[in-house]
Amino acid sequence: QDIDPLVGSHEGLFGQGFYMTDEPPIARGYAKGARKKARRRGLRDAGSATYEAELSVDRVLDLEKPITDDVAEIFRNRAKWVYDEDSGIVSEAVEKALAKEGATGESVFQAFQSGIDWVIQTAERKEAGGLFHTFPSPKKYVGDFQKLATDLRKAGYDALTHTAESSSRSSRQGPHQVMIMLDPNDAY
Repeated sequence: QDIDPLVGSHEGLFGQGFYMTDEPPIARGYAKGARKKARRRGLRDAGSATYEAELSVDRVLDLEKPITDDVAEIFRNRAKWVYDEDSGIVSEAVEKALAKEGATGESVFQAFQSGIDWVIQTAERKEAGGLFHTFPSPKKYVGDFQKLATDLRKAGYDALTHTAESSSRSSRQGPHQVMIMLDPNDAY
């Protein structure tokens, strides 16, 4: 069955995507955490299961390596389109991350995400103070992460990868490779 790659939230470590690992115990731990998170929010836990899959990928962006010019340009362009009436904070955050020596895909993505988080928090503070503002709801920002994934797909990337540490204190697993499919239909 086809899985829509543009459905979901941007709350994963590197935004929206279909997160996979070659360590079954870790995958089960991720699914368990997703179910708990869904229940806390009063949501169904659909999608929080583990499956065995094979991947069909040609071009993978390693987020731990220095960022390439084509990926830097994708982040620059996408940051410009983020709704941001407070002096382009998302673009500024991305530019600062890109200017650092040894900038990686991971550091630039985190800057992109931090900029969006700042804009959302600013909007929420203004709303709580009863001030009028024209910020859209935080749900709008899911679209920015979807568009970033689409931009990367158009540039020929099938997936993102990074090495993660186990988040469970009870887990004895060490670092593990994570593959984030930009189109989950590349896994079968």
